[in-house]
Amino acid sequence: MRVVIDVTPLAIPPTGIGTYLRETVTACGRNPRGHEIVALSMGGRTETAGLAEHLGEVPGVVRRHRRVRGAFVLRRLVNASPVPLLERLAGRADAFLGSEWLHPRQRHGVRGGIVYDLVPLRFPEWTTPATRSLHGRKLADVRRCDVIVCISRATADDVRDHLGIDEARLRVARPGVADRFHGAAPAPPAALGGRPYVASLCTHEPRKNLVTLVEAYARLRTGHPELALVLIGSAGWDGGAAAEAVERLGLRDDVIITGYLPAAEVPGVLAGARAFCWPALFEGFGIPVAEAQAAGVPVACSDDPSLDEAAGDGALRFPPRDADALADTLTRLVEDDAVRADLVARGHAHAATLTWDATAAALLAALEDAA
Repeated sequence: MRVVIDVTPLAIPPTGIGTYLRETVTACGRNPRGHEIVALSMGGRTETAGLAEHLGEVPGVVRRHRRVRGAFVLRRLVNASPVPLLERLAGRADAFLGSEWLHPRQRHGVRGGIVYDLVPLRFPEWTTPATRSLHGRKLADVRRCDVIVCISRATADDVRDHLGIDEARLRVARPGVADRFHGAAPAPPAALGGRPYVASLCTHEPRKNLVTLVEAYARLRTGHPELALVLIGSAGWDGGAAAEAVERLGLRDDVIITGYLPAAEVPGVLAGARAFCWPALFEGFGIPVAEAQAAGVPVACSDDPSLDEAAGDGALRFPPRDADALADTLTRLVEDDAVRADLVARGHAHAATLTWDATAAALLAALEDAA
């Protein structure tokens, strides 16, 4: 089959969705299972430069990029058109996987969609109007798809229960962990001056629950003043709430907010941490949890069931809205060497079961079954 996958979201620095797309497409190129893999994109000058930076040329993958003016408006028109336009952009498509950014109608072949989570539908208060609008248009397309690939069993259950899509059209292709995280050499931020630290990695947005983490860290610090807190990730739409909490609690000298870090730098920062914390209220999967496990760091994460697949049995869990419980969990994670050693071993074993080659194989098998 000629399998066309839209990669236009990689025009911006990749976080969860971008990581899934980039790593899965790259793995499809390594092992195409006899298919021709085509990475489709459409964008303006800035987006074209972003795609070159965040994806570039991928061995085993054909790139089809359309540079256009007024890309944002044009993509909306292409997506809304009842006229099949995919073949004009990508040529023949025996199977197509669209994205929130680009999902034109097609003349022939299997139509697929990837669903990462239903946060804008289930928890609209945690998202922006623009995100809800983009997500809503994509979900309308998902309902037309022959097969829907979900990044976790939890997300597949949500799609079945909240979109009313039959189980027969659902497939799960869990994220993997890139090789660079396994056995990563510690490379703490230079600004710490050798100080030990707890790390977290996420875009700053309400559902990531960073304010509760900062409040828990303030409690942890009373018993462990040597520990710093490092918050890795892009500024999002939380209005700077985490930074405000840092100021409110007098932690300016103890908390480092790094902003977005290039993918190559993240494994070393994680590997150098004394502990990793993921306090999210809800996730589609939670890739950084498994990445921290692969880097050999003991992990504490929210006990929300949406994180069960990412954490396996290799993390301490806590109720995410309870700062005292989180502080107690982090204290145990930092102080108890036996717990730390057990979690590192369990985390390594769990992360080893998650590979991008397996993700790509599951995705391509889903399209084959639909065909």
